[in-house]
Amino acid sequence: MNGWQRCGEEVLASLDRQEAAILRGLVGQVLDMLEARAAEAPEDELAELTGIQVGSSQAPDDPILGRLLPDFHRLDDDAPAKADQDSAAALRSLHEPGLLRSKSLVAETVLSTCPPDGGDVVLSLAQAEAWLSAINDVRLALGTALDVTEDMPDELPEDDPRSSHLGVYHWLTWVQESLVSAVLT
Repeated sequence: MNGWQRCGEEVLASLDRQEAAILRGLVGQVLDMLEARAAEAPEDELAELTGIQVGSSQAPDDPILGRLLPDFHRLDDDAPAKADQDSAAALRSLHEPGLLRSKSLVAETVLSTCPPDGGDVVLSLAQAEAWLSAINDVRLALGTALDVTEDMPDELPEDDPRSSHLGVYHWLTWVQESLVSAVLT
């Protein structure tokens, strides 16, 4: 990939077969995690009557899902613990289904517009924004799995099991930065 280019109302790039496979594979894994979380939502008779979908009131146990679906309410050290936890649970229950839906939609946009065998990618500006969001989700997931920190070196020793995956993380960072630049021009 040589980077993204803006051409009028479209954003263009070309991916080789390996780049497309990596991108599709990682986005697909994140989508699978999101869909599994959505499937865990409790059944609610009131939701069936009102059309207001509710989600889990508990934060995910998985650290990657926890990073993708953070608490909607920051726990306050000065507030009573029970009331604060109830607020966080209620907000999660109300807002998580929408967040899951929007994250799934952007992942599906990438999967539908990224050629499986590599090749030219032509995106509308709306699709480019979906790609930015999906790539960000993949970077959050991969960064959590690799325990990426600000003080982590750009390269790890070859015997570190994270070393090859860190290269993918850096490549995704570059793809995202290139896409941001193209969208903003």
